[in-house]
Amino acid sequence: MSLLCPDAFLSPLAIDEAVARALEEDLGRAGDVTSIATIPDGTRGTAVMVARKAGVIAGLPMAAAAFRKLDPAVEIKGHVRDGATVAAKTALMTITGDARALLGAERVALNFVGHLSGIATAASEFVRRIAHTKARVCCTRKTTPGLRALQKYAVRCGGGFNHRFGLDDAILIKDNHIAVAGGVRAVLERAKAVAGRRVSRRGAARQHGPRRHEAGGRHGGWAPGDRSVGRHHTRQRQGDRRIRRRLSVVGCDHPFVAQSRRRAGYRDLRSW
Repeated sequence: MSLLCPDAFLSPLAIDEAVARALEEDLGRAGDVTSIATIPDGTRGTAVMVARKAGVIAGLPMAAAAFRKLDPAVEIKGHVRDGATVAAKTALMTITGDARALLGAERVALNFVGHLSGIATAASEFVRRIAHTKARVCCTRKTTPGLRALQKYAVRCGGGFNHRFGLDDAILIKDNHIAVAGGVRAVLERAKAVAGRRVSRRGAARQHGPRRHEAGGRHGGWAPGDRSVGRHHTRQRQGDRRIRRRLSVVGCDHPFVAQSRRRAGYRDLRSW
C-alpha cells in the first residue's frame, strides 16, 4: 500500500533529500553511539508507530524512508496512509528490521510525522470551518526554510490547496512592489509588458483605514490605473466599481475567517 496521500503529490527526490539531511543532522559523525554500545550487532526488532492524539496523518513516507536509509532490508507495513483521519492510539505502521537501525531512525521518523501531521490537522480544521462556503484554504510561501515541499504537501493532506511554491510561479504584486515602482499604474503596466499572458498575475492589496488599492482585469489581464477608494472624485469611484466587478475576492463570510482577515488588514485579489 502506498503511504502517500491520494489527493497530493510529493516528489521522491524531495523525500530523499529531506530525510538524508535530517539523518545526517541527527547521527552526526559517529552515528547512534548509545545503540552501538548497548545493542548487540545483528539484533532484530519490531516497532509500531501509534498516534498519540486524534488528527489527520501526514509524513509516513518520510518515516518509511528514514528507516530504509539505515536498513535497506527493513519490512514496513502501513496500516493507514497520509491524509487519513485517525483516533488516538491508532496504529499507523509496523516496522521490522535491524534494531540499531530502528532506534537510529526513530526520532527522525517521529519528527516528520509529528510535524507534518500537525500541519495537516490544522489545515483540516480550517477546511471544516469553511465547508459551508465556496472558499478554499490555501497555503503561502511562509514555510520553514528547506521544508516547503513537505509542508505544502501536508496542507494538501488536510484538504487545503497550495498557492505559489516559489517566486517564479506567478507575478504577485504587493504593497512593497507598488511603493518601489511608483504606484499601481506603473507596476501594472510594467508587469503586463514583461509577462504578457504567459505568467499568472495576481494582486494583493493592503487596506490602510478608508483607503485601499484594487486592480484587476478580464481573462487574467490587468486594468491599469491608480484607483483609490478613499478619493471622492466621481470618475475615480466609477472606475473603482468597474474594477471591483472584475475581481474575485478570495475569502468567505465565516466569522472566524472574516475576523482573521480584518486583523491582518489584507484583501487577496484574483482576476477572473
